[in-house]
This record gives sequence, structure tokens and C-alpha cells, in this order.
Amino acid sequence: MDLVEVNPPLVVWMGLPLVRLAGVTGWSEVALYRGMVWAVVGVSLLLSARMLGLVLDRDDGRRRAGLLLVAVFLLAAMPGPFFGQREHLALALVLPWLFGWAARIGGLEIPTRDAMAAGVLAAVGVALKPHYVFAALAIGGYVCARRWRTGRRMVPELAVMAGLLVCYAAAVMIAAPEYLPLIARLKAVYWDYVRRPIGTILGGTLSPLTVVASLLLWPVSRYLTRYRALADVLGIATLGFLGAVVLQHKGFGYHYYPSLGTGLLLLLLGTMGGANAGWAPWPISGRAVTALVALPCLTLFLLTAIGRAQGSAAKGPVKAGSREIGAFLRGHRPTGAVVIFSPWMEDSFPLVLESDVSWGSRYPFMWFMPALHRTELTAGDSRISCRRPASQPAVERALVGTVAEDLGRYHPELVFVRRPDNADLLRVNLLACFSRHSTFRREFAAYRQRVQLGHFIVFERIQRQD
Repeated sequence: MDLVEVNPPLVVWMGLPLVRLAGVTGWSEVALYRGMVWAVVGVSLLLSARMLGLVLDRDDGRRRAGLLLVAVFLLAAMPGPFFGQREHLALALVLPWLFGWAARIGGLEIPTRDAMAAGVLAAVGVALKPHYVFAALAIGGYVCARRWRTGRRMVPELAVMAGLLVCYAAAVMIAAPEYLPLIARLKAVYWDYVRRPIGTILGGTLSPLTVVASLLLWPVSRYLTRYRALADVLGIATLGFLGAVVLQHKGFGYHYYPSLGTGLLLLLLGTMGGANAGWAPWPISGRAVTALVALPCLTLFLLTAIGRAQGSAAKGPVKAGSREIGAFLRGHRPTGAVVIFSPWMEDSFPLVLESDVSWGSRYPFMWFMPALHRTELTAGDSRISCRRPASQPAVERALVGTVAEDLGRYHPELVFVRRPDNADLLRVNLLACFSRHSTFRREFAAYRQRVQLGHFIVFERIQRQD
């Protein structure tokens, strides 16, 4: 099956062996993917522990245990709904590399095997999310400048990381030559998808506010700890990861995850003190301020993770819709493919995989329709008028044309269509806009409405494939 994916191919390539293994063994693709994520987290924590053993003094077991405990919390307990997202994986993969750099700045030698492993993991983390290359360059430049001043030689982890990223770029050119033309064609549309102003990205929710607060308190944390190289590395990483969020112009909750993780580690480093511990007012007040910023955020995410595990996460139209489709698929067990016309990924995946049904479209969700109507959405129109084909941009005609082609190619048995609403992206009536196209009307004529299902209308194919 074709797949239209604006993210770099690595995230897809990583899933292919798991899908093949699931096909051979009959195991769940979702369970296998979660197992892979837990393996990544485990390797990251083991290597992070080894790197922290070099960065911190041998007799400083309290700080080592504290930093590792927060690392476990960040990678294992805190992710909640973000578990397995590229941002979660990237933080896990890059974290040992960050701790290793702090050791390098202090003039410490890292075992070659550990250094190479950290470089490999970091390369995969950056390849999953290329925006993070700017954070990697900033940290690498800072470390190299510090080492060159002291006349120390270069280290292997940076060379390994750079070499693997070059090889990955070459692999994309060879194995996925369609990717770059696809990005060139869709970049303007994706740029308009849920694009938010920088002010909203930096201060719209608790996550960015916590990240910004950790950066403002960076000098305080640096003053309060004797591990200033580690504070600098975490501060630069936090700034670089937050810059990546700004570059994307989306500000989705999971986008902040790496910057939130390194920011919380930075705050913890300051809260634990070390360099100027005592009863002087400045160290005491500085530690109190960093604790006031760090602890409520840690508590909030812990409660979120517990609530999700207990199934008591906040209810909303997306979660309600997922429950409705999940219950319907469990009760009817379609033998053919399904497709879901929705502007939200959460309506489709991982629900489709967990329901053990096949997918009948090259698009995981219809993100491009709200992007194509961003001007009207931004203006606050209650309902969006669908454009006539003659007035549509070429990219819109092409995208809807491929949706119609998929109906004719994969013959999905069921089509779930999100009902239009006055809220958020649902002001775009997907079915009405698709139906402007003659090819879509012809293909969709094979479907009849079966039932109204809460937030969805369910259509069933009545003309079977020859």
C-alpha cells in the first residue's frame, strides 16, 4: 500500500520489521511497538546511568540517584498519551549523549564502546525528528569550543553521529526517492495545518511555560550546582528543543516533550544544590524557586499518567469518537478494510491497529482539508464553504483525487465520517468538500449510509469488488 507521510521515512522503516513479525507470529503490532519502545527506554537508562557515573563525583550517590529517578519518570511514567511518539523516543535516545558531553567538557574520558553507543542512539533520535539537529549542532559546537581551548582531541560520538546522519540522508534519497518531491508539493499545505502564533506556542499551556521558566532559571541552577558543565548542556538542549517547537509552528502537546524533560532535569540539578549549599539567603531562595517550578509540573504529569492508566483521562470529542468507533468495530468485525474521514489522527490510530482491521487509504487522517481552509478557519467562520473545483488550488484537487482513487483501489468496507461541528477543525465538512469532485462522487456512489454513530456517520460499501 502507498503511504503519504510528511515525516521522514525512518519512523515508517522502524515499524516495518514489527509489522512483518506480527504477520508471522500473530502477535499484536501495537504490543510489539510498545515492546520496542520499552527496549529503547531500558537501553537509554542503562547508558545514562553509566554516563552519570562519570559526570558526577564518585561519592555523590544522592544526586546520581535523584537524576536517574527523574530520568525514569520522564521516560517511563510521565509520557502518558505521548508514549512512543517520536519526541518521546528522541528524548530517550539523546539523553545518554547529553550526559556524555557533560563528562567530556570536564576532561573525562568515556569508554569507546559507551561513546559509540551514545553517538548511534543520538543519531537515530535526531533522524527521527530532524528539527533537533539544531540542538545537536549547538551542543556539539559548545563542547568542541570548550575542548579546543584546552587542546583536547575530538571525540568519536560526534563523528559517529554525523556519519550515520549522512548515511541516513543517502538512504532516503535511494530507498524513498518520492519523499523529497512529496515534501516539496505538500510543504505549504502542511505549514498551514494548525499553525499557531509564536506567542501561543511559548505561553499557551503549562508545558511551554515550564520550559521557559526552566530557561529563565538556568543561571540560578548553574550557580547552585558544582556540575556547571551538566547544567550548561541541559540548558542548551532545552533551548534547542524549544526552538524546534517554534520552527514547527504547531505547538502540539507532545512537541514540548524533549524540552520539558531536559528543562526539568536542569531544575532538579539546581534544586539539589551542591556548590553553594548552606544557609545564605541566595542559595536557599534559588533552590526554593526552582523547586516551586519543578515539583508542581512533575506532580501534574504523574497524575496525568495515573489517570490514563486508570482510564480516567479527560473526556472530549476525540476520545468519545474513538470509543464509539472502537465499540462499533468490536461489535461488527468487518472483514474488509475501513477508512475514517477525520481531521484528527486520534480517530484513526492506534485504534485501527488495536481493533485488528485493515486500513483502506494512503492517508492516516485527513489533515490537509483544514490546512487548505486555514484562512476561513482563522477568520472564525462557523461553517466553511467548500470551493468549486474550478476555484480550487491544484494541490487540493490532487489530494482529494487520491482519496477517491483509494476508494476505488482498496474498496474499504466501511467509511466513518466525522460529523461537522462549530468547534475547531470540524467546521470543515469533509464529505461535502470531497463530494465537489466528480471522481469522488463516482467512487462514493458505491456506499450507502448504514448508521449514525455519535460523532460519526457510518457508510457501508454495497458494490463489492469484482
